[in-house]
Amino acid sequence: MKKIIFVALVVFYVPVTFGQVLPKKGSNLTNPSLSKFRGNWISVNGIDTIRMKLKIENISIQYGLDIHADALLGYISYKHGNQLILDNLKNSTSGYKDNKHSILAGLDQKSDTISGNLVDEPKSKFYDLKIIKKDSKTIELVLGRDNALKIGTKRKDGRTFPAKMIFRREKE
Repeated sequence: MKKIIFVALVVFYVPVTFGQVLPKKGSNLTNPSLSKFRGNWISVNGIDTIRMKLKIENISIQYGLDIHADALLGYISYKHGNQLILDNLKNSTSGYKDNKHSILAGLDQKSDTISGNLVDEPKSKFYDLKIIKKDSKTIELVLGRDNALKIGTKRKDGRTFPAKMIFRREKE
C-alpha cells in the first residue's frame, strides 16, 4: 500500500512541480493579444457609471526572475449618480512604477480571458479579477475573492464595485 501511494505521489507530483518552464533571466515576454483589451471602456448600470482605460506596458518583474513582460494597466472613474466615488483616470499617463493604476492584469491569459487584480482603495482591499472578451465591443469584469490591500490595514465591509460589470468600448 505504501508503494502505491509513493508511486502515485511521484507520478502526479513530478509533472506538476517541474512541468512549468520558467523564462530565462533577462527575457522579454511580449503579448500582442493584449491589444484587443486596450482602449477606453464604459459601464452604465442604473445611476452607476464606470469609465475605464486599459493600456499595455512592458513591465519589469524582479522577484529573482529579472524579466520584462507585457501587462495590462487599468485606470478607473466611478460615479454613483452625481457623486464621484473613485477617479484615477487622470493618472492614466503614469506608468507601472508610479503605482497609480487600479488594475494589473494579463500576465496569466487563456484565450479571451485574462486574470489580474483590481484595487478597491475606498475599502482598503484588492480583488482577484477576470477580464473576459465577449466580442470586439464588449468585455466583462468579474471580481473574485478579496484580500487586504496592505498588511496591517483594516478592511472595510462591502465593496465599491459590483461583482460583475459589462463594459462597452468607447471611441478614443
